[in-house]
Amino acid sequence: MKKIIYLSVFLLFGSCSENFQLDSPDISLPYMHELSRTYDGELFTNVDVEVFSMSNNETLIVVFDNGSRTHFSKAYVLASEEYRSFANNPIFSGNLLQLDGVILLQSNSGDFITLSVDSEVSQAVLKDIKQRGVKESAIRMGYGLSAFKGDWIIDRTKMSSELTAFDAIRLFSTNSLVEPAPNGKVLGCTSGGEGSTSCSIDEPFGLGGCSVDCSEGYYACCDSSAVTCKCDKITNHEQ
Repeated sequence: MKKIIYLSVFLLFGSCSENFQLDSPDISLPYMHELSRTYDGELFTNVDVEVFSMSNNETLIVVFDNGSRTHFSKAYVLASEEYRSFANNPIFSGNLLQLDGVILLQSNSGDFITLSVDSEVSQAVLKDIKQRGVKESAIRMGYGLSAFKGDWIIDRTKMSSELTAFDAIRLFSTNSLVEPAPNGKVLGCTSGGEGSTSCSIDEPFGLGGCSVDCSEGYYACCDSSAVTCKCDKITNHEQ
């Protein structure tokens, strides 16, 4: 089902980090609408976003609700094999497009960044946006891209780059019944499992949910008991 979601925001939180692509590519809002329709994605317009470089080579993106700088109901995690950090934690207002295995972020000033795993959709999208002027420096590749929905309140005194993204999501959850599993915990795959490159779960009664897309060499695992979706490396035995 195709979704285009509009969120009203009342605060602007400043410019992006120098790690964002500063010379604006030819990526317009109508073009993002077109990508959303073509690849059955979700487009969130005029949202406030903060990007965190976490431990374990993970990047955490939180999408704030209604102008808040503390409350968020959407979060994304890019897990990578190589460490790449931001000079600071960019906060910006702009548009976010969520596709299978790809997140496109564009600030209102035109700064741009892409988080992606290697998937059929991402290959087509990355080829297209590069032709529109997006540079390699604005694209971050990983082996797993997780999307969470729930209810969180961030406590910046407890936020640390020593935390993993999954631990941060667990730490700031407002619902004790829905806490993503601590990093390193062996998950039981309610959905996904060996041979799966993607999976998702959706908990009843508004308790949240998540989904994940994985690159080759990893399998998707979604654990309903912990509301956690992540990629696990395929071992030699599994291969």
